[in-house]
Amino acid sequence: TIENQPPTTLQIKGPIFRRAEVPLNYSYLTSDPNGDCLFYYIDWGDGVVEQCISPYDVEMNLTLSHTWKKQGIYTILVTAEDPFGEKTNTETMKVYILPKKGALFSLFLTFLERFPVVKKLLEWILSQGDII
Repeated sequence: TIENQPPTTLQIKGPIFRRAEVPLNYSYLTSDPNGDCLFYYIDWGDGVVEQCISPYDVEMNLTLSHTWKKQGIYTILVTAEDPFGEKTNTETMKVYILPKKGALFSLFLTFLERFPVVKKLLEWILSQGDII
């Protein structure tokens, strides 16, 4: 009998700066060493929770879209679980949702898109703790 192993460390990939009411895609990356399907539990931080998404092929990463309706700072929480109750870490990611309209914010987002190194640096700084 092969001993059940927990899924590998979970990672979230996706944008951290966007405008309200714009759909955003996030990928959840993990796998199961035993080849078991995984169930994902996602809390989007705005009151929307997807508690039990159907199992996905272990070789396939899960990508979901979400739209935040209001500006604010939201924390995505996600965990994956195999059919035997073994869970991944609970991974978190802060998302900064800017107002739907506004020239200053549009300029800021355009700046970040044109200078991806600055965007990565800002994302890294913000990921180091509760700065904002």
